[in-house]
Parts: sequence; C-alpha cells; structure tokens
Amino acid sequence: MTTTGVDLQSIDVVAELANAHEGDRSLAIEMIDAVSASADAAKIQMFSADDLAVKSHEQYELYHELSLSTADVSAIVEAAHENGIYLFADVLGEEGLDRLTETDIDGFKIHSSDLANHQLIEEIAQQDAPTLISAGGASVVEIKAALASFERVSEAELGLVYGFQNYPTKLEDAHLNRLRHLVDEFGESYAVGYTSHVDGGSDDAKHLPAWAVAAGAEFVEIHTTIDRSTEGTDYYSSLEPDVFEAMAANVETVQTALGDISTKMSDSELEYRGGHKKCVVATRRLSAGETISEDDVSLKRPQGDPERVFNDSAEVIGKTVTELIETDDPVRTTDVRHTVAATLACRAESTRLYGKPLQMIGEKPILEHQISQLRDVSGIDEIILAISDTPSQSAFIEFANSHDLSYVVGDEVDVLGRVIDAGDAVDADILVRNTTENPFIYQDVIDTQIEHAIVENADLIICRNLPLGSSAEVISARALKQAHEFGDDRHRSELVTTFITENPESFDIIGIESPEAVARPDVRLTVDNPCDLILTRKLWDHVSETNNPYDLERLLTVYDEHDLDSINDSKPDGTTEDVVALSWHKFAEPDERIRILD
Repeated sequence: MTTTGVDLQSIDVVAELANAHEGDRSLAIEMIDAVSASADAAKIQMFSADDLAVKSHEQYELYHELSLSTADVSAIVEAAHENGIYLFADVLGEEGLDRLTETDIDGFKIHSSDLANHQLIEEIAQQDAPTLISAGGASVVEIKAALASFERVSEAELGLVYGFQNYPTKLEDAHLNRLRHLVDEFGESYAVGYTSHVDGGSDDAKHLPAWAVAAGAEFVEIHTTIDRSTEGTDYYSSLEPDVFEAMAANVETVQTALGDISTKMSDSELEYRGGHKKCVVATRRLSAGETISEDDVSLKRPQGDPERVFNDSAEVIGKTVTELIETDDPVRTTDVRHTVAATLACRAESTRLYGKPLQMIGEKPILEHQISQLRDVSGIDEIILAISDTPSQSAFIEFANSHDLSYVVGDEVDVLGRVIDAGDAVDADILVRNTTENPFIYQDVIDTQIEHAIVENADLIICRNLPLGSSAEVISARALKQAHEFGDDRHRSELVTTFITENPESFDIIGIESPEAVARPDVRLTVDNPCDLILTRKLWDHVSETNNPYDLERLLTVYDEHDLDSINDSKPDGTTEDVVALSWHKFAEPDERIRILD
C-alpha cells in the first residue's frame, strides 16, 4: 500500500460516502465527482459481513451486499486522486483491512465499535498511515487506550472525530460542548473533528457543521448522497451536492446547538453505544470447565443488546468457562471464573506513626487483624502483600512467610503499581483493597461487593457511609491498570483509586448503602496517629473476649457506651469537608457520578 502523504491539518471537510453507494463502485465514483469541489477528502466504509456481525444478526445479508472489493476501492481511490482529494476508509475488521492494503488508500478510520479491539488497532497502525479515531459513544479512557495502542506501533498522524448517529441524530444530541471538552483534552496533540448526523433534509444540516467548527473542531465529516429522494442506504443524514457545498460556508447560530459542558455520555449516546458496540462472542460452543483460547472468541456485534458483556477479548482469554456459551453468543461476565485477590500495600515509614500496620492491638498487629477478617470472606481467593522497597520490607516479608502469604516488593511511591503487581502475581481480575492501618473492616458486605463486581461488570464498588477506615474497595484490575497508565504521579500514590473517582464518566462506580446500624461516617477507626492507636486498643480491650470481636455493630455500640469518640475527635472523619470531597464515592450525597444499588 502506498499513500499520498496526506496531512490531517490540511483537511477541513470530509465527504462521508459511507454505504450510500449501495455497493456500486460507479455510484461511489459519481459521488466523488459531485462533491470534490467542496471537500478535501472523502471516506468509505470497508468491511466484510463477517467483520461486522454474527450470521444471525438481522443485517448480516445487507452488510454482505454493501461490502466493496479491492478492485472497487482501487477505482474509487483513483477517482478521488483525479479530483484532487484524499480517500480514507473506515476499517471494520481484518478482512476489510486486508483488501485495503492492496490499494493506494490515503488513510484509515477506526470505528467507535472497535475502540476495544486493540488487535485490529495495532494492525491498522502497522500500515503507518494517517488515521482517524471515532470518539462518539466512547469514554475518555477508552479513547486514550485506543490512542495508546496505535502509538505503541506507529508514529503516523492521528486525529479524533466526535459525533454519533441514531438515524438521524436530534439537534439536542449534537452536544457540541462535549466536542469542546475533547478539544481541551486532546487538541494539543491531535486534530479533533466533528461528524454531523442530523436530518440531512433539515436546515440544521447546513449549519451544524459550521457551529462545530466554532466550538473547536478542526475539520468536519459530513454524509453525502446523490439523491435523498431515493431513500437509499445511509441517506438519513446525507446532504445532496448543492446543500453539501452550502454547508461548508455556514458559520452562524452556534449557541442553538451547544449542550452541557460535560464528559458524561447522554442517554441517547449510551443507547447508541449499546446498539453499535462490538463485544466478545464465542466462535464455537464452549462448555463449562473449558479454558478460553484466543481462537475461541472474536469481537462482533451480537444479536440484540446484551448486558454485562466483555468488550476486550484479552479479558477472557485464559479464563475458565462456568456456564455453557453457544456459538456466536456473547461472553457475559457471569460465564467465566474470576480470580479475586485482597492486595494489601505495606509500608512502615510513616512520619505520623511509624510502623502502623505492625502496631499491636491486643496480641496481634493491625495487619494480622485485617487478614483474619479477610480470610472469612468466601469470595476472596488470595491474600497478597504489596510491600514497599524500603528498610522495613524485611519485617513484612517475615510476616508474610510466617502467615503463609504471598507477596511482591515494589516502588515505595508508586503504591498503585505495587497493588497492580500484587494482583498480577496471582492472575487476579478483581482486587479487594483496604489500607493496612485499619484493624476493623466491615467484612460482612465484601462478598456482596465482589458479586456486584462480577454481575455488573463494574470498575469500583464501595459500601458507603461506614466508619472511616472500615470500608473495603472492590476494584477491577482493568480499571486500576487504566488508572496507572493514564493517570499521573499523584494518582499512583497511596490513595490508589483517585484517578477512577476523578473520572467517573469513564468508569462504572457502584455504591451500596450500609445498614443503619453501621452507617457511622462520624466515627474514625483508622490508625494514622497515636491517638487513633489508643482508641482502637481500648476498643479491642472491650470486645476481644466476645464470640465475634470484629462485629462492627457491636464495636460501634461499645464505642458509644464508653464515649471513646473524645480520644481522636480532633482528627478527620467521614463527615469532614476535605474527606468528603476526596472520597465522595464513600461519603458524599449520591449523584450522577455513582450508581446506588439496593
């Protein structure tokens, strides 16, 4: 494949042919001729039916009829170049890419349904050609992950295109303020464009692309067709040549199309995402007990709109099947075995209270109290220590060996990296985390949190409004790795989940309200200062001889009966403004950033 050295910065208007050519190359060439005077580039879609969907999909046969051959594309490329414009192609699968590599196509576009298809992204990157990445129906983290996959392979120029189609898109769903956010987030490094899908027969279709430019888009991508009256494929948002020409000049009335300044996807965009995203489907019948191999799964559009599915095949390869999965069925999160590990970051060099995890409460160090409770959680498969590479590491290694625990040793500052390494050491998919200075955790709810992590395919699950120090976070390993890759040094500190909670539009955060008897955010049960240690020791003295000394409800009753709050009442708790702001998912009033489950 050879390219004409296209520069994305030189493109202002892209004419999207999509499938309006009905699979007829001569019609595609006629469309190129008709819009070349008012466009800098044109774009087609390249796929096979098998690239897009399973054979039972209702549009499988249509996809087959619309697909273009290598010879078709070569002829369309030639027509584009003769007219002085570039030709790009949406690549929707490996067969389509194979056909394109035999042509002189100028560049590629990665459809939003393939943002998690990192294998395909890397294969496109290997072509070393300018590439556009769809950002409609995608979170910021998904976009960053796609960019990172491409850039690991190629230094070719990249651009982003925001916009989505729901046949046709309503003006209120244009959401140009989200475009502005993407420009702010990515515009320094990438060309950011906009694709309009409003009704091609409306006045808005002539104006919205110009408004998008006013909102920050460097280029626009607009559907075109020869004759809308035929109501052919992809006609919904297509402009006829004369209207297409007029569209390029309109620059007024921008505010009508502006939406809220937000990175959160709208309901319509989420609906689009659900209807167009590919997910992991089985390529053969998989029985319970089998281990999934790379050849057993593929990314395709499934029949219907299934929930709780995997969008990245890497997440299921090597997993054990727990429920029968038929050929072409999506692989759901409940269909495979998940490994759950409690990963405990250990470090002794605190200036406020040295050796916090190893401070004694009764006859056991705080760390041992915590492990005793975690071992009672049936859903936890492994407990592993993530020990900092500091002088105190020998004490924690000795502790691990004496308590039959696995451990890893890693960077003192990069706590998040250590936690991830600990999870990877036991191939964990889901991590249970609490800081190791907390002797009394509410282990009663952790199994429920783990269940929700699997069933809901959630990124972070927390039991809310517990005493400060009593709540365990249940986190997907996937989310933590994204936080490490896309966050900065501050996000890799001991708080671990800060990147996730600062980017709630990119992660699924679930809250479970704690039972009334233990909903006590005003109580501080963490040990960060000498006064905290005194309190927890006194509390233990009162409960250590009971049948279940870790019963949080009983602990709180004792706490109140003996007026222990006065011991550390000068220290922050879950009602302190700064704590609520930082740990909003635990203590703030619920809002759109979090899903609350009954």
